[in-house]
Amino acid sequence: METRTFTALCERAGRWWTIRIPQLEGLTAQEVGAALDREGIAVRAGHHCAQPAVRCFGVENTVRPSLALYNTKGDVDALVDALDRIASARRGP
Repeated sequence: METRTFTALCERAGRWWTIRIPQLEGLTAQEVGAALDREGIAVRAGHHCAQPAVRCFGVENTVRPSLALYNTKGDVDALVDALDRIASARRGP
């Protein structure tokens, strides 16, 4: 599998990261959310009732996985693998 480059756009108060995945640019948050849903990955897509906060990152909508203490490395790997498959499908064979 090809390694993806995830570019951190900004850090806020040392706690919040926004990650842009260049391979998915051009898709709406809702399209990415629906594609992840088809992969069995649950995320939130939209402005999350926080439009001013989302706009500080220069976007109108985001995709937000909700990770917590009970998530495993396998859960994160499944998310990254699903994003990789979605990006690969955009590139084509």
